[in-house]
Amino acid sequence: MNIRDRLIDLNALRKDISYSVPGPMLANVDLEKLVTELEEYLTQVESLLHSVEEAG
Repeated sequence: MNIRDRLIDLNALRKDISYSVPGPMLANVDLEKLVTELEEYLTQVESLLHSVEEAG
């Protein structure tokens, strides 16, 4: 996952629902897939942090 691209996408989604009305971008997003990808990314970050802590 490219985190830069994901953050750009998430910001666009945030804007898409900023007026409480889902826009076209949100309608085309698989939210379950998005959550799964974010959870996997956070797991990777957590693992990396543990490795750095153990090495330090």
